[in-house]
Amino acid sequence: MLAYVCIGKLEQDQLWRSSIVNLAILLNTMQKYLHENTESCPDYKGFRFPPEIISHTVWLYFRFSLSFRDVEELMAERGVVLTFETVRQWCLNFGQLYANELRHRRAKPGDTWHLDEVF
Repeated sequence: MLAYVCIGKLEQDQLWRSSIVNLAILLNTMQKYLHENTESCPDYKGFRFPPEIISHTVWLYFRFSLSFRDVEELMAERGVVLTFETVRQWCLNFGQLYANELRHRRAKPGDTWHLDEVF
């Protein structure tokens, strides 16, 4: 939040757009991967907000260990009006799916080991 105070409105809009683009890329990658596993594919039907907003909200909550009300305030600063209860429901519905996808994309340990000096 401190970074937003020091920069102008134009820079805020550019930061917001770049984070939305990054989330859209992640969401697109997730949908391609989860297309094979239809039982674990997130279903956004019936939600008022687009998948990019939902994924960004869930990401904020889990990435920065914020409260639901803090995430609500951050999204309100970006012009998205929602309640903390909405954030809670999204985290319950989509949080585990996103975590599983990120865990799957994490680099696997290989055959090469690098050891530092051991005394």
